Amino acid sequence: MKKYCIQIEGRHFITELDEAQDSYGFFVLRFVEGDDEDEACDAAIERIENSIENMIDVMNDPGDPPTINIVEVEQIITFDGVDNLQPDIAWYSESQATQG
Repeated sequence: MKKYCIQIEGRHFITELDEAQDSYGFFVLRFVEGDDEDEACDAAIERIENSIENMIDVMNDPGDPPTINIVEVEQIITFDGVDNLQPDIAWYSESQATQG
């Protein structure tokens, strides 16, 4: 199987972090294997969705869902030197990001 480093962006996750309900976004990397790029991207998104489901309570209305998008995909030779294949998600407040 081929190895990939995939950068993922999430947007419009209405939830409560640090005791503040807001719309949050995130960036994260996932290191995954797949027969091809599409399979690797599907695996990365599935892992992110599972992580988020166990991490936060998403409060979006069904008609106003959050989004998860692939930002960049890079095929790599090896996972050697990668300390963590599933680094922490870096959340940010979307309302504060637009104010600054």
